[in-house]
Amino acid sequence: MINSVTLRSGENQLFHWSDSISEDDTRIVYLEHTFPVKSGMEYENTLEILKKENLNITFNECLEFLKTLNKSSEKKMDKFKEFLDVKGVKYKHSLWDRWERD
Repeated sequence: MINSVTLRSGENQLFHWSDSISEDDTRIVYLEHTFPVKSGMEYENTLEILKKENLNITFNECLEFLKTLNKSSEKKMDKFKEFLDVKGVKYKHSLWDRWERD
């Protein structure tokens, strides 16, 4: 891991959450991670940018854009995707959930 920044994290009676951006030698990853306190569910909303396919974007540009969004802003992933689309950046977006049953 070259860089990693947690943009937001917290919890309340219902959820734990965090948003982070990180990079290694080959990719930049933005991750929204949420899990309800009592349900055993876990959700990851992930956007991955491969550096070799996107020489026109840097980790710092992504970080600075994400910092401009309000911490409580809804649809941060959608706004980040719009930003990347305008710059012509290719990315892979995936949603993942896991359910732990007793």
